[in-house]
Amino acid sequence: MGKFKDQKPFYPIRDEEERAKDKRKIFTVSLSLEEYEQLKIDMKVLRQPKDSTTLKQLWKIGSNVLHDQKTGLAIRTILGNTERNARIGITVYEPGNTANVTQNFDKR
Repeated sequence: MGKFKDQKPFYPIRDEEERAKDKRKIFTVSLSLEEYEQLKIDMKVLRQPKDSTTLKQLWKIGSNVLHDQKTGLAIRTILGNTERNARIGITVYEPGNTANVTQNFDKR
């Protein structure tokens, strides 16, 4: 803790030249309370106690799903359906809201 003792808050410790050599990008993530509760559930599922590592693992899983050939085809189909439905005026189904489902099919 010695080198941080005299450090002023919110002032960089390293100069720009040193930061340019970094092999990582640091960014801040803001989650709503609801999103954070979901993250805590995902932390348990992944058996990962650290939230930053959980976010990285969820990103990796999501990236694999999006770029997998079979899963990617399914996602593109669903997104295509959503776009077509919006164009012709069908309301998109919201999870937990079953009232919209019957209304949407009655419009056909």
